[in-house]
Amino acid sequence: VPVAAALDWLLLTPAGRLHLARRAAWLLYPLAYLAFTLARGELLLPGAQDRYLYPFLDVAQHGYKIVLGNALLVGLALYALAVLLVALDHIRPDPVRRPR
Repeated sequence: VPVAAALDWLLLTPAGRLHLARRAAWLLYPLAYLAFTLARGELLLPGAQDRYLYPFLDVAQHGYKIVLGNALLVGLALYALAVLLVALDHIRPDPVRRPR
């Protein structure tokens, strides 16, 4: 599916449709996932297998300060990737031919 989405964006979507004005909405999913993961880890019993889905989010091992720092770094990386995709979207050729 990721390859199909990338091909759709490159070959079928008009260029210049992504904008940084939507940047806050892009980070809602990762924030919701972080909240879900931390809540899930708190609700499961200590020692449960896969209590935290990723080792860098394991509050029992690292503490909240380190885990939130890790989450911030991942969020910044996702934001940088989004900015890069917006820049690429604005410089790529338009694959969709519009009638004149």
